Amino acid sequence: MKVNLAVAVTDIEGNKIPNESGEPMLLSKLVGNALFTAEDKDDPIRVYELAKKIYYSDGEIEMTKSDADLIKEKVKAKGFTVLILAPLYEALSEK
Repeated sequence: MKVNLAVAVTDIEGNKIPNESGEPMLLSKLVGNALFTAEDKDDPIRVYELAKKIYYSDGEIEMTKSDADLIKEKVKAKGFTVLILAPLYEALSEK
């Protein structure tokens, strides 16, 4: 499936949340960083490769349902709020 995580993160009112440079914070950067710091003793190379692919994406990327499920699991474990999890889960849902 194709997904685009290179989208701006917004607050509850739909306003783009800026990063430390004043540019819109991207979901791809948050998810990539969450995966870079995720613990995975079973398949760390897979998580690392997914993290790079997502972090450096600037549009649609291809991934499997298994990849999407792993991403959801690892990012949810980081304790993000629904303002991050909801757009992530929507982007990773099969259409």
